Amino acid sequence: MRAIVDAGHELVSHCYAQDVIPAQLSPEQVRADIEKTTKALEAASGVRPRGWISPRGTPSPESARLLVEANYAWQGDVFDDDRPYLQIFDQGAAAGTGSGGIVAIPLTMEINDLPHAMRFGRSPVQGPPLSRER
Repeated sequence: MRAIVDAGHELVSHCYAQDVIPAQLSPEQVRADIEKTTKALEAASGVRPRGWISPRGTPSPESARLLVEANYAWQGDVFDDDRPYLQIFDQGAAAGTGSGGIVAIPLTMEINDLPHAMRFGRSPVQGPPLSRER
C-alpha cells in the first residue's frame, strides 16, 4: 500500500471487509467500522484516507454524518445527483460531533470496479487477469 500511495494514488476506505453492509448496521457499528478501517489503512499505508465508498454503495442513513465526525473529506455513496455536491450536517453541533460538511460524489458505474470484474462473463471470484499476482 505504501508504494501505491508513494506513487501518487489516493487511498480510499471501503469498510473493513467486503461483506460489511453499513445499511444493516447500527450507528455505533458503523462508527466502529469506520474507526477500524481508518486505523488499519493508515497503519498499512502511512497516510490517513480522505475518501470513503461503502461496499456495493450500501451506506447507512448515518454514514455521511459519521464520516464527517471521522474527518473524511469526501464519500461516494450518493445516488441523488449526477454531480458532486457538499453535504452539510449541523445536527451534532451542540454535542461537538457530526457537524460540518463532506463532499458527496455520486456512485456511478464509471467509478465502480464491478464492470471490470464482470467483463467478458467473468464471475467476481475470477476477476480481471491483471489483478492477480504473477
